[in-house]
Amino acid sequence: MTKKFDTLVFIGRLQPFHNGHEAVIKKALTMADKVVVVVGSSFAARNIRNPFTLEERATMIKYAMKNPNVLIKGISDFPYDDNKWKIAVRKAVKEATPDAKTIGLIGHSKD
Repeated sequence: MTKKFDTLVFIGRLQPFHNGHEAVIKKALTMADKVVVVVGSSFAARNIRNPFTLEERATMIKYAMKNPNVLIKGISDFPYDDNKWKIAVRKAVKEATPDAKTIGLIGHSKD
């Protein structure tokens, strides 16, 4: 089967990474050569809503996926500034897969 995309992008806080996230990424890998997992709230201090650091979440993802085509990029939150957030997402994806020509977005059906 030919893959439809060079890269699919999965965005989330992943606090914590769980089986649902894993299922979405596995599905993405059937549709694209690479998956960029863009992790939000990456540089925020620990709190009730964000108990895990970017490094801890990246370790969870790498342990579960064990696939070199799953790339992880952290971004900051930009409350009330969607344009800054979009720029940060695009920059993260470009850094992870600079040569990608076909890029798509994937998420859970509730998203």
